[in-house]
Amino acid sequence: MGPPGRMSLFDALALFVIMATLAALPSASVLLVVSQTVRHGTRHGYWAVAGIVTGDLLLLAIAILGMSEVSIRFEAAFSLLRTIGAFYLLWIGWQLVRGAREPLRLPPASSPDHRGLIHPSGPAAFLGALALTFGDIKALMFYASLLPTLVNLRTLSGNDVLTLLSVTILAVGATKCVYVHLGQTVSHSGHLSRLRRYISPVAGVALMATSGYLLITVLTDNF
Repeated sequence: MGPPGRMSLFDALALFVIMATLAALPSASVLLVVSQTVRHGTRHGYWAVAGIVTGDLLLLAIAILGMSEVSIRFEAAFSLLRTIGAFYLLWIGWQLVRGAREPLRLPPASSPDHRGLIHPSGPAAFLGALALTFGDIKALMFYASLLPTLVNLRTLSGNDVLTLLSVTILAVGATKCVYVHLGQTVSHSGHLSRLRRYISPVAGVALMATSGYLLITVLTDNF
């Protein structure tokens, strides 16, 4: 990497590739984005992407400021956020499992879900994705251990911080948006009902398991 405190273009590109690759790996966050898009339209998918990106930006800020000090000061707020998000993921997972064999009723392409207008549960998708990011082992390990080996976080300049923020938004946001597009493509395919019968229960169980993990980590941290 470049000299301490000075990120070169190569540094930024290398970091972008690493972050985009990690964001593209199948995970609970990818599952959440796709399931929200398939069930409720692209608006919900983009709400979920926004929540994931926001979570990554907060983890990046915590890494820059110092993981231990920030986590201690805001421990109660983080625990509450993760708890709320865990119950929301549990609800999504249950809906996927329960609705796997129900007739599929997708909104038409001109409906609010697909035109991108405001939907009442959009912020809930954002919050669930945000909480999921704070319980994502892959994200936590990257910002706590891998990122400091790639970038000297103690000697960053103002331009370096802006570069890190920009790379995070582009790498994570663009990659997750690809999954929104894939979810939209699947939702408009003629085979969605058949796929949904088999995929929805698996996705639902995975999200409920993730919810359980988040709740366990909150309880473990508090006791």
